[in-house]
Amino acid sequence: MSTLNPYYVLYTYSFAITSSVHSTTRFIYASTEERIAQVFIKWLSNVYQMVGTRRKRHLPQILCRHCSHVTINDEEIIRHRTATECFICGEPFQTPSTVMAAAAEKSKVKVHDHDHILGNYRGPAHMSCNVNYKIPNHIPVFIHNGSRYDFHLLVHQLAEQLKTLDAIAQNKEQYISYLQKF
Repeated sequence: MSTLNPYYVLYTYSFAITSSVHSTTRFIYASTEERIAQVFIKWLSNVYQMVGTRRKRHLPQILCRHCSHVTINDEEIIRHRTATECFICGEPFQTPSTVMAAAAEKSKVKVHDHDHILGNYRGPAHMSCNVNYKIPNHIPVFIHNGSRYDFHLLVHQLAEQLKTLDAIAQNKEQYISYLQKF
């Protein structure tokens, strides 16, 4: 006769590191040890530090290397010319005649926004939105299908190891999202 064991243990995880500059890297880790949540959090912290170090070292070298020759295809030119709203904030553009009348609104003029790493055109934007559009200093982590018990184990371990955790929970075992800064 067999008995049920109500004790749950994580035994595998996988994740991918994506970048607009480098190709995607995928990792799969499997183990029968009971500390896999701790291993995952340590791995995540190491990846965060590695990405941050590389970013600090390489970003100043590649930042805006394409800015002098941003290429825009015909479809993007049409989209830019016909745009009436900033793709970043959604607010309408000021027309050049309106800008002449109100120099204070110069920040609402339409400009070509582009990616300062790859040089790709992103869309029509206000001058002020373009200037203030920043590359984020955080690394987002998305956990797919994390609303059940496995996610609960991971969040519990995060809270134990890192002492701070901002979570939005539906109940004790179902989390909608959480925020953790390493």
